[in-house]
Amino acid sequence: MDEHTIDDIILRSGVLVFLKEGGGTEKQIHEYINGARIREGGIPGEALARELGAMEADGLLTTGDGSAAEGSVLYRATPRGRQYLSAAMSRLRRHYAVIHTLMSRYEEAALSGVQAELEKKRSEWRNVRDKKLGRKEELLARGMDKKAIKKEPVYKDLQKEQHHLSTVIKHIEKRLNRKLASIARDEGGAGL
Repeated sequence: MDEHTIDDIILRSGVLVFLKEGGGTEKQIHEYINGARIREGGIPGEALARELGAMEADGLLTTGDGSAAEGSVLYRATPRGRQYLSAAMSRLRRHYAVIHTLMSRYEEAALSGVQAELEKKRSEWRNVRDKKLGRKEELLARGMDKKAIKKEPVYKDLQKEQHHLSTVIKHIEKRLNRKLASIARDEGGAGL
């Protein structure tokens, strides 16, 4: 089994899953493989025929006469083929588990970076707001009216900075939400 790629193992496993309960013709196997989307974009008939021949040579399949009307060959899984299927499924589950774990850690790391950035900007926004409110109280204590306070240069700069940080926070939140939606979409389509 080690000399085959994961794609080969998946294809062979798909053929053997189809043949597990009984036999099937090359046409039936081809329809099953392409209908189950075992390979992206399907698999051409010639490639499947070559693979079936290789599987027969490896002792995973036997051939017999199919229906006389179709003039086709009937393929059946051998005990060795069923054993191969069991080992292949175990191997694929292991690969899936490793890939799933790695992707989860990658996604967590990506999310934690965005979440840390968001928390940092929110903290900056709170600090600027506190400075702005402190400046406003100071100016009110000096007897300035509210209209004059809004025109005061330091207060105006703090207000601009707070507005800028609000915009940055919104952008980070959008980026975080896109990542979360992507993960949710990927999780919905995952499985073996």
